Formats: sequence, structure tokens, C-alpha cells
Amino acid sequence: MSLIRWSFTTQKTRAQCTKRAEQQSYHPETEVLLSDGRRVSIGEFVDEHMEENPGSVVDGIDCEILPVDDVGVHTVDLETNTTKKTDIDRVSRHEAPSEFIRIEFSNGREVTVTPEHPMFVASDGEQRPFGNAGNKTVEARNVEEGTFVPAPRKLPNSAAAVELSSESHIGKEKDVRLPETLSSELGEILGFLTAEGHSYAGSAHEIGFSNQDERLLNRMDRLMNSVFGMESTDTTNAAGTVTKRWVSTKLYRWFESNFPEIMETARKKRIPSAVLGASEEIIRRFLVGAFAGDGGVESEAMAFSTASDGLARDYADALSKIGVASRIHHDTAEDSWKTYVMGDSTARFVENVVEPADERHEKATTFAERSNETPRHHDVLPTGAARELRELRRVLGLSLTGKYRPNLDNGYGVQIETVEQELDRLRERLRAVRTALDDAETLGEVRSAIGWSGRQLADRLDDVTTSSIHYAEEGGYDVERRQTLPVALVRRSVTHLRQPTTGLVHSLNRRNCGITA
Repeated sequence: MSLIRWSFTTQKTRAQCTKRAEQQSYHPETEVLLSDGRRVSIGEFVDEHMEENPGSVVDGIDCEILPVDDVGVHTVDLETNTTKKTDIDRVSRHEAPSEFIRIEFSNGREVTVTPEHPMFVASDGEQRPFGNAGNKTVEARNVEEGTFVPAPRKLPNSAAAVELSSESHIGKEKDVRLPETLSSELGEILGFLTAEGHSYAGSAHEIGFSNQDERLLNRMDRLMNSVFGMESTDTTNAAGTVTKRWVSTKLYRWFESNFPEIMETARKKRIPSAVLGASEEIIRRFLVGAFAGDGGVESEAMAFSTASDGLARDYADALSKIGVASRIHHDTAEDSWKTYVMGDSTARFVENVVEPADERHEKATTFAERSNETPRHHDVLPTGAARELRELRRVLGLSLTGKYRPNLDNGYGVQIETVEQELDRLRERLRAVRTALDDAETLGEVRSAIGWSGRQLADRLDDVTTSSIHYAEEGGYDVERRQTLPVALVRRSVTHLRQPTTGLVHSLNRRNCGITA
């Protein structure tokens, strides 16, 4: 039986679908984060929807298509430079080719697609119709190692309350107060349980949390009492680890119904979909709890550690919901994963996730301060930015220092902070040049104001040679001709200087869609 491949189509791209577009798909095992926080395998998702709605399936070009109206995804709007949620208009499936292309990114994520699937890549300043400067699309099979690609700085969150399922009371079982909506306190509880929690169903049913840190144990006690009105039963093992158990069959069923992802063993745990679809504050509080258990402040990094590859990806998604960049590393020797906080996100991470009462807070703060002073290479604009900055310096009559030569020679990106600082200097230089041009009366004064050589000036004037410029400066030509050259020069110079930073400014305005290599 041939492998089937699947794809989503949003309302905006529907009109663009052609036979070629309908052959551009993801591998069936690709996991997609939906806008409501659910993660689905695209193959299973499409198959299930088609099996449930056989009468609505229509034939496309060598494929089956099903309109849908009950699910959304995250997308980047390259016209407004925003990352937003959008509805899926339809899904499709058809037979797969003999091979797929897997593309791995420097942040540890990857995607597997058909060879002709379009991939957004940095275009080194070229102008492109779909998003103006900065990006283009190439077929997946043509993506080269080291290519820069756009990535969202922050995923959108929800302001709507997340409603939770109720749980019926059965017989004489102990009653429990169960919340109707997901609160920030409950979010923190779920973070603790995802990192250090367990569930057990036997002669008794329990939700448990184990740790040796008295502060965390007391914190969990207060949260469980506040949200559920329950006290724990505690035991301590020989190593000094305290296990808190909240024994309740009703509570167990309620967690199983609303947050099944944390009721798994360590290697299968995931962040609850309800959390990923919640508000930024609830996600932040979840991360506070999770970092208290799974987090670590190492000498050169801060990270979440986990035995679950899915949970490592979830941590990365949750961090992106609060605007923190991350990368995932797989330790093959231990078969475990770490989700590291990227260097320039450490200050934001510490501020939002590491509690002041946490004994690691001082170390984390010191690390964040040190990290802010360290050059980073992931939050960058493509190599073409270095080329454009050099050209802008030439246009503004500034000498080249060699500062960006390593970027060009090695294909490195340019830090956004570096670009912003350089643009500030160039804008200051531009203001000075314009002021000087306003006061310039002779050809020599005009050239001196801009800082161009005779050749640079000649290159920017129609039908004017370098020798004619020098000849005019030395008093050659008649008075009318010598006066005409400065006027033409000023007009042409101002045209060149009016928008010297257009491409880079456009790229910086898209900071919510940061670039990662």
C-alpha cells in the first residue's frame, strides 16, 4: 500500500492552489501545534476527519480534499509582519513520492516535507513580492546547509478562559472542589506535576509530587489546598525525598479527563493542550512550576531537562508563547533531552520564570547579565545585511573598517543589535551630510560634504566622468557649466541619501519574525 501524504490549506492560500501546490505536503508523522494548543499528527488528523465526514470529501487534482471549519493553526503574515492564528480552510491527502526531504534547524527542530515543498529562506536583501524585502521561497530539495530562515519570535496566545470538564460524584467517594476554568495557580500546579509529578491507579487513586526542596514542597501544598481544598499524605524515603500524595478517585478521574498528557510515564509526558492554548500568564506560571522541577542553571546555560522528546518540543513551544527563544539538544548517551534558553532571551526568561525565592535566582540573574554582554549568533539578520551595511557606509562617504568582512567570508549573520547600532550611526551621519549639502555652494564643497571621491560622484551622475569633475573643480568649463554640475550633484546625492536604509529598516521592522540559521 502506498504511503499517503497530507497537507493543510488556509483561507488565504486557497485561491493559490494549483496542481503543483496540491503536491506540496508534509510527512504523515509530522506533528502540528494547532492554535487551540492541541498537537496532532497531520496524517492521523486528516484521516480521522475524512473518515468522520466521508460525504464531504471531494476529488482534487490527484488527491482528496475535505473542507474544515473547526480548527486553526499559527501562521506568519508577511504583509503585516505579524504572527497570528488563522483558520484551516481544507485538508488534503494523496499518494506520496518515493522520498521526502528532512530539514533540520539550528534550534533543534526539524520538518519533513515533499521535495518540491516551498520553504521560506532569507534572500539577502532581494525584493520579493509576497513579503517585500528579506525572504523568498525555494523547493525543499534546494535548501542549502547554512541557509537563514525566518522564525517567529513569539507565538500568539489566547485571552479566552479555558473551560474544564466537570466530574460526577460517585457513591461515597471523597468529594473534591474542582475548578471550572484553568487558572494561573492551576497552571503552576500542572508545571510541578509535569516535571516531578506522578499518578497512580490501584486500590486507591492518587496524584503525587516528589522533591527534596522544602520550599517547593510547601509551595505545592499551598497551591493544592487553594485550588482543590485538599491536604496531602506525606512519606519520606531514605534519601530524604518527600512524596506528597493527594488521594482521591474523583480527583484522579478529573485530571485524566482534563490533562491526560501528564498522567503518562516520564518518557511520554507532554504539556497539557489546555495550557498551550491558554493565556500568556497561565503559560508563564506553568513554566515557573516546571522549571522549579525540571530546570537547571548551568555554568553557560539555563535549560529544562526531560526524558520525553515530545515534552522537550513542548517546552520550546511554551517558551515561544512568552517570547523566549530556545534550542533543543538530544543527549544520545543518556537518551534524554534539554531545551536550552537562547542567550539573548535569558534576561526575559529569568524575569518571567525564575522566582526570586528560588535559590538559583541570583546565579540565573548573574548569568543573564553576563549573557547580555556576549555576542550571539542565532538572533541575526542574514549575511546580506553585512553587505548592505558596507554599501551604506560607502554611500555616506565612510571608510570600510573590515568589521563585517568575517560575516561575508564565513556566511555569518549579523546580530540585530549590531545592525541597529550601525543604523543609528548611519542616520546621524546622514543628518550631518544633509546639513552640509544645504550649505554647499561649490562643487568641491558638495563633494567634501558627502565624502565621495571624484569617481564615486561620476558614477552617480549621468554623462559625467571623473576627469570632468576634477576639471570643473580646478576652474575648467564656463561659469554656467560649473554651477550646473553642483546642482545636478546635490539633487542626485539627496536622491541616493533619502532612503539609504530601506532594506535593513524593513528587516528590523519584522523583528517578531526573527531570523535563525
